Amino acid sequence: MNEQEIIEYCLSFPDAYEDYSFGGAWTAIRHRANRKGFAFLFQQNDKLCVNLRCPPFKADFLRQVYRDVAPGYRMNKDYWNMVTVGGDVQDQDLRDMIDESYRLIKPKQKRAVPKQEKPQVVQIHWPETLYRAVFGLKDAAVPDNAEEAAKHALSKLKAREQAMILARFRDKKIYATIGAEHGISNSRASQIVDRALRKLRNPRRSRYLTHLDQALESDHFAETTSPEERREMLINRHGAQHIQALESLDISELGLGNMAYNRLLLNGIHTLADLAMLTLPELLNLRFLGTEAYGEIMDACKKNGIRIMADEELSNNQV
Repeated sequence: MNEQEIIEYCLSFPDAYEDYSFGGAWTAIRHRANRKGFAFLFQQNDKLCVNLRCPPFKADFLRQVYRDVAPGYRMNKDYWNMVTVGGDVQDQDLRDMIDESYRLIKPKQKRAVPKQEKPQVVQIHWPETLYRAVFGLKDAAVPDNAEEAAKHALSKLKAREQAMILARFRDKKIYATIGAEHGISNSRASQIVDRALRKLRNPRRSRYLTHLDQALESDHFAETTSPEERREMLINRHGAQHIQALESLDISELGLGNMAYNRLLLNGIHTLADLAMLTLPELLNLRFLGTEAYGEIMDACKKNGIRIMADEELSNNQV
């Protein structure tokens, strides 16, 4: 990307405008609402550079990954990075850094929530609630096989549609009861349900509502199983030589793109063995791992014969 392309990309964000600093030597791109800048372009040693806002814990990581990323010039070194354009930072990675810089400085919008009258809660037992949530019946008599009839109807729906229906009738007491069977506290079960409801648009997240038992078991396994125990599980399944080979291979062997590769490094995944010892819930919840990078990693694992621990395999301690 050249200077004009970077400026045009920055100006594509809502309420962004162009300004000039340090006597016109710098081009600053700011947010109109709070006048905070998120990109500062300037020339240094005849090279185009741009200062971008970055979280402190990520700024140092990017400086180690990229040769042409350094502490922000004339800026707070903890919160700003300087990127030398045209170096080893690819155009898409530069756009990602600009996106994050904009998100960090833009003002937070406060939405006024209208007051609503609290609905009267009608106490109905679980099979009746499930039956009426699925079939939409209010006053009709509920048959004795209500649970079986509802489950048969749910089985014909897509995962997200099932989750939407289940979310309407299940209360947190039911989730807490199921969680207790897996050694999970009421507060932890409540947090998991809230997280699933907030992220219901993501089909992978709907598993917390459609297959709650498996989801809680997976989370419990991920939190309580040590790396040594997981390595032993790998050895039992594949043999010690195969695991030693995985431990000697860097994740660069997967042939991932820069984004997916850097996301794994950021989360401390360095070898193929580190990747193989992850569970699906852990892989889904890696920091900064988007849908595109997740799909690329899963495809690369499949091609290279690496199996991420699946939900249905955890109860048998298999990898």
